[in-house]
Amino acid sequence: MIAGTKLLRPTALLAFIVLAQCARPGTLDPANRVARSLPPLSATERADALRHARIFDDIDPRARDLLAGPDDEHAFAFDAVVACDFVEPTRDLVPGRGTTPKFFCALRHGPEARDIVKIKFGKDNGEVYGEILGSRLLWAIGVATDADYPVRIRCHHCPADPWISYRDFPTVDPSAREVREIDDAALQRLFAGAVLQEHPDQGWSLDELDSLLAPRAQVDALRLLAAFIAYGDDKPENQRLVCPFAAIDEHQHCRAPRLLFADLGSTFGRGANALGLIDRESRPTFAAWSTLPMWEDAAKCRTHCATRTSHENPMIGEAGRKLLADRLDALSEKQIRDLFTAARIERLGETTRDERGQARPVTADDWALAFEHRRAAISDARCPN
Repeated sequence: MIAGTKLLRPTALLAFIVLAQCARPGTLDPANRVARSLPPLSATERADALRHARIFDDIDPRARDLLAGPDDEHAFAFDAVVACDFVEPTRDLVPGRGTTPKFFCALRHGPEARDIVKIKFGKDNGEVYGEILGSRLLWAIGVATDADYPVRIRCHHCPADPWISYRDFPTVDPSAREVREIDDAALQRLFAGAVLQEHPDQGWSLDELDSLLAPRAQVDALRLLAAFIAYGDDKPENQRLVCPFAAIDEHQHCRAPRLLFADLGSTFGRGANALGLIDRESRPTFAAWSTLPMWEDAAKCRTHCATRTSHENPMIGEAGRKLLADRLDALSEKQIRDLFTAARIERLGETTRDERGQARPVTADDWALAFEHRRAAISDARCPN
């Protein structure tokens, strides 16, 4: 993943730039740069860190403000205008993967000025909505993610289409560099921690969850959560094994590793398609998510979960079902509606039909009702022990 981090200050930014010279050609990945502050892990060390990784924080979901998001001194207010300078692509400043519109920008103002952040943008780009929905919900129930903010961007020195400049590099985009306004954008900051891995882009897979020493209930709850949000793009580099900076000891060892979801754009749709690929309906799509079954086999608690790389439709035990149900049930109707308001989901422009068969716009209330129906399917189920 490519994003900024609130931890970059003038001296840290210099270190960031120096470390950039060590990157794989064709990538800008602050997550991997931060990881260089820790010694590389051997396969055995990485396996041990994964086994001891934490999944859920001990938090009260009722205390989370889903409209405002994480309570951070450098957070961005809902729909705020954020000024930044377009970062021109170079050999080391080009996204390595992905097909959805994105670019990188250096913030202009505040204590985080000059921090580089990732911007996903576009009214028709489903990942703009999915990043907010996925990261806010997981944060609300205690799962680690990067911080995503629904903002408007005032891009200085910006080409006509920032994504084309990155997508077509090294072809030079000849369009004039001007101040451009981007109304539909998600700004991402990295989780405050270092990445634990043997090599770049390693990540972890959902199939590796069986190796964790965490209680089986937490492992099952995480798998059930993936089914709930229809998490389709589960390739390992979309998940990171991280160590909060506060948990790194004086010997540069991690005392408390944890699992983190790094790319949640392909959520709240119908998961991966029949070929195991990510397409438009893998991203937030009301018609797909509101009709998606929660269970492949309710009696056996076999989830309905279509992913790219992991085993599909895992079975869930009762303790895991109850753990996730309790956390989801703690969210109020207002919090659920705030989740979809924060994502500005109505801008997606979908339509549905009313009781008379007349077309009408899909609203945040429609999404909230679909959320409650899927939540009820978990709360009302009883799983084998």
